[in-house]
Amino acid sequence: MERKYKFNETDFFKVPIDSLVPGQERLFPLFHYFRLNDHLVLLRRESQDIEQKTIAQFKAQGVTEFWCPNEFKEIFESTLGANSDTLIDGNVNADDDEISAEELAEMARSEEAALAIDVLDTNELTPEQKKRVLGEVSQNLISNLYNLVSDDPEEVQDAMKKCQEFAEDIVQLGLQSRVAEDFWEEIKSIREEVGLEHSTSTSTFAVIFALGVGYTEPDILADLSIAGLLHDIGFVKLDYSLLGKPENEFTDEERTAFSKHVELGLEIIQEQEIDIPEEVKEIIAQHHECFDGSGYPQRIEGFQINELSQIISLADLFDDLMTGRSDGQERDPVQAMKDLQSLQLGENDAPKYFDPELFERFSQLVEGGQNKALENEEKQVVSEAKAA
Repeated sequence: MERKYKFNETDFFKVPIDSLVPGQERLFPLFHYFRLNDHLVLLRRESQDIEQKTIAQFKAQGVTEFWCPNEFKEIFESTLGANSDTLIDGNVNADDDEISAEELAEMARSEEAALAIDVLDTNELTPEQKKRVLGEVSQNLISNLYNLVSDDPEEVQDAMKKCQEFAEDIVQLGLQSRVAEDFWEEIKSIREEVGLEHSTSTSTFAVIFALGVGYTEPDILADLSIAGLLHDIGFVKLDYSLLGKPENEFTDEERTAFSKHVELGLEIIQEQEIDIPEEVKEIIAQHHECFDGSGYPQRIEGFQINELSQIISLADLFDDLMTGRSDGQERDPVQAMKDLQSLQLGENDAPKYFDPELFERFSQLVEGGQNKALENEEKQVVSEAKAA
């Protein structure tokens, strides 16, 4: 069954929550409906069971029904004995919950962002359910990265725009409680003023990667996004010639000068009195530290390094590899991931850059995104063949 985000009432029927009995074999999937932005979340796939505590949690929230695609209607009827009293078709667009024009204007710019915002902000899903749903959203966005290496400039622009808008939309949740109302625009203006486009990509990828490896707290996503935008702000105090030169061509003297951008960035934040959480400053301070202790500026190692700094570092290096910023060689996401895996293995195959458990979760996330991209490509080929 194809994954669906946007809800179309003609494609589904209601499954009353009281008709579900834990332990019985279920051959139909179940979706939970979010009324606010008209989206569905997959709760279980066909043949999976649903636990009693999950049913109880939804009942406690006032949920009375789930939804199932029409293609499973016959299976549903046979499983439950075709009891007409438990099979309820209905229109979910009730008048008592209409979305105002103002709410519509404030809605997210993509279906993925709208779904992620709902999932992050709801109490109706368990932490594990949130992680699973947001992981799928993240994989879908990573599959979109394949367009970043397209020969069509418009496809490249659209792909990155989609990812950036997604990150900015969901980060608004965390910013509501983390920083002042106008802070986001202030930070973006600082980044644009010094022309750090790489920072936008790092911020975007960091949020997407964090969702994919299990982070579901809006405050943490906001911290990551801010840190991603500011992590290289120290570049403005470096000799400009360093910024246009691949890092693999640095002399020892140039490499030492370049490594000072971390401390210089923290100085700028202090000088400009940029009001950001202390957690963000720590993420920035450690984003070039390595798991084996070979990083800079403090040369801390292992689990002394903030895991959020490691996520920024992953996003930073992943974008570097794809754009060729470090060595002048552009890569597609598949090759970037292969090279990242090679870089991760230091002497005696010991982990060099990242916590191996975090890196394994990241690798699985990217692999899932690659598989989705291939599936989408195959579907496109079949669709074009049928249309011909």
